[in-house]
Parts: sequence; structure tokens; C-alpha cells
Amino acid sequence: FSTHGEPEDVLAFSNWIASQPFSTRIVIAGPQELSFDAQTKETIESLLHGCTYLQDEPVTVLGGLTVYGSPWTPTFGSRWAFQRRRGAELREVWSKIPEGVDVLMTHCPPLGRRDEGSIGVRHGCDELLHQVQSRVQPRYHVFGQVFEGYGGCTDGSTTYVNCCTMDTKGYLSNMPFIFDLSLIHISEPTRLLSISYAVFCLKKKKKKN
Repeated sequence: FSTHGEPEDVLAFSNWIASQPFSTRIVIAGPQELSFDAQTKETIESLLHGCTYLQDEPVTVLGGLTVYGSPWTPTFGSRWAFQRRRGAELREVWSKIPEGVDVLMTHCPPLGRRDEGSIGVRHGCDELLHQVQSRVQPRYHVFGQVFEGYGGCTDGSTTYVNCCTMDTKGYLSNMPFIFDLSLIHISEPTRLLSISYAVFCLKKKKKKN
């Protein structure tokens, strides 16, 4: 949600998300939040308002819905934040995800799930995919990072949603996803008034009178 974690970018994002008409707003960081990587979670939370910041932890919302958020990605350069080497380091990170999570939010995609770049290279994490499919099995796994992978797919157990609203040219051209918690499949992308790097919205199905 920032270019390089500059204070003015963080403040602008914080003000924007606090103004959005939702009762719950959940945020995770990513590689570009350079100023967050060396900070404590308490310090990061003091920079954001009107939202719940998650960093390798769950939160329960919407009458029992459990959301787990994590910012980590496989290492792809020395200048970025929240990176771990593939293999044992990322295995340790993903092993912290508890079973029974309804929605998993990560910055990076799992391997083979909406993670293919423009030249056919897959950027997803195999360790993440293993944990999701063999143990965690969330209803939804929501992520971003790979602009070309925008869209959704399912393996029959988990619905995977790459919700990057930014395209490869840096334009906010992709619409956020809205999906109903009573359904297993995501809806078609739905336009909102405001969009950011990766946005998805949850809504409960209204009960009939």
C-alpha cells in the first residue's frame, strides 16, 4: 500500500482506509513497506488507524469469521522488506498459520495459483501451497504480488483470489473482488468507488424475514 514505506504514503493510506464504509478493515504489509520491516508491531499499529494490522496472527471478525494475515514473500532481491529464503525459512513462517482459518491473507501467492508472470515464470511459494492444501485448508486464500495473475481459481477445497488491482504498467485497472461468505465461489469482480493495491470485501448473506 506504499511505494517504499515513506511516512507520507503510510499516512495517506491510513487516512484513506479509515474513511472506507466498512465495519472491519484488515491490513497486511508487503515487500514495499520498507519502514515496517525493522519496526515492532506496536510501532506499526501506531502509524495506522481505522484498521486491524495483522503480522503472522489471526483475528476473529464478523460473528466468528477467522482471518489470518502474513506479509512474507520468497526472497527476490536485497532491497525489499518481509522476505525469507525458500525452503526451511518460509516453511517455519507458514507453519505458524493455524488450522481452521476461514480467510488466509498473504502478500505472495501459493505456487501454481494465479502466480504466473508475463514471461511464464511462476512466482508462488511451494511451501505455502503445501501448508494450505495439506493442513490449513482455508475457505479463501487472498493474496496479491503478481499483477498478471489477477483473478480466482479453486482446488475444490480452497478458493484462491489474486486481488491485485494494479496492472503491470502501474495503473489501478483491476476491480476489487466482493464475495459472499455463504458461497464457496467468488463472484465476478465488482467495482467500488475507491481501490488500492489489493482489496477484497466480505459480506454476509442477509437472512430472509
